Amino acid sequence: MAFSPASLPILKGIPHFLLLSLLFTLAMACGDKKDTKTASMDEDIAPPADALFQKVPSSASNLHFKTQFQEDFFNNIVRNPNFYNGGGVGIIDINNDGLQDLFFSSTTGECKLFLNEGNLKFRDITATAGVATPEGFKTGVSVADVNGDGWSDIYVCRAGLKEGDQRRNLLFINNKDNTFTESAKAYGVDDPSPSNHSNFLDYDLDGDLDLYVINFPTDFSLAHKMDLEQLPDGKIVRNTKPRTEFDSDRFYRNNGNGTFTDVSKQAGIQNRAFGLSSIVQDWNGDRYPDILVANDYIEPDFLYINNRNGTFTDQAKTSFRHMSNHTMGRMRWTSTATASRISWDWICSRKTTNGKRTEYRYENRSVQNAQQLRVSSANDAQCAATQ
Repeated sequence: MAFSPASLPILKGIPHFLLLSLLFTLAMACGDKKDTKTASMDEDIAPPADALFQKVPSSASNLHFKTQFQEDFFNNIVRNPNFYNGGGVGIIDINNDGLQDLFFSSTTGECKLFLNEGNLKFRDITATAGVATPEGFKTGVSVADVNGDGWSDIYVCRAGLKEGDQRRNLLFINNKDNTFTESAKAYGVDDPSPSNHSNFLDYDLDGDLDLYVINFPTDFSLAHKMDLEQLPDGKIVRNTKPRTEFDSDRFYRNNGNGTFTDVSKQAGIQNRAFGLSSIVQDWNGDRYPDILVANDYIEPDFLYINNRNGTFTDQAKTSFRHMSNHTMGRMRWTSTATASRISWDWICSRKTTNGKRTEYRYENRSVQNAQQLRVSSANDAQCAATQ
């Protein structure tokens, strides 16, 4: 008797590539088991003499955290390819003492907040701070002074395949006493869509922070096939319009009174893609923040240029010669912006023949020709990428 995955009701609607991946994983798991001791070998590897960073063990820092993945029949890697993406980390000074504290989001477990007590020693204050949030599928974390009171707050995105309150995003407002109050609904930013990440930015330069939220469809059958539509004139184009009310990214305008308004449509944010991350930066040097969104699978990335009138225009196709497929993240450049130009630079480091490490700084001097780079600190073309 022939077997077909479609012959089993439980497997209907699951993409074939996921089924193949699952079968391969099961086959590997049934093979010979390797020595599990190799998993901890990195603990014994000594760093090189010229290491730029020093490892601080958890026994010294008191940072004890492990994200949790609780799978069941409905929530698992087969139905949700984003299941093992992991959560976010937020660096925040919760008590304004000048020391950076740490917030960790756990996918299906409890989040953790660690207070920096100096000398890289931390204390777990999760229970008293009120930010554990064991419910829902937590993803990205953003830290910002949302209400403009001089104290940093925490915004946590949540995802998942099921609609409901446990998928709504969370906003923890700093009470200025090492505790937080969850206030997303009161502020109007409890986004109900499956979200991966968010950015706070002052898009209208009115002095308060607005909010961009990356959402994605739960229909992963669209991940590897192009959605096309035919226009009245017969031309066939890509259909990137949202299919459901939860598909599109969202933009929230800060009203300046402790509330936000969803102005996504007015701002020109109506899309459908599997976004993973984003950065905010003045891309064209006009002093207004723009948004670059990294999209997974076959959908191109978004480059939303600020039109300085409360709207954005996606200019990715006209701004990039090439675009990555399955984009995971975006690098933030060190930038210096003026009204006439913006420059980005970064460091390339390599070892020379005598074993010493040499650094080369590359600076992009022109927005009009972003691929032309020059070496500004050494005459070496080995790391340069002039085109």
